[in-house]
Amino acid sequence: MYYLGAKVKYLIYSNAEYLLQSRKRMKQFCQANHLGKGLLTHSMSYIPFWFSHIVTDNDNSSYSVSLKEVQSLVSYLVCNHIPVNLKTLSRYLHSTIDSRKRPDVLKIIHFFKK
Repeated sequence: MYYLGAKVKYLIYSNAEYLLQSRKRMKQFCQANHLGKGLLTHSMSYIPFWFSHIVTDNDNSSYSVSLKEVQSLVSYLVCNHIPVNLKTLSRYLHSTIDSRKRPDVLKIIHFFKK
């Protein structure tokens, strides 16, 4: 176990208080240190209302693309003679599609490639 002196405890407390006084400061700190939603709420079973705003500001996760969105985009790409692949879909949807987690999207791509 580590022993922290009074001076170190004071510095930690005063810096934490300084960050938590302003939403802008906390957001800048989280961005500078690459603290996303997962790290900010790692062991919290309840997120206080005042802290939920900070957490949502630092939410880097993307939404899950629906199958209907993929189908309509693929038909658009085929009509405009644009290559249909995961990279193109990700670029148009502004969301990364993981082929391991979304085999249904791969089926649609392979169907339209033929």
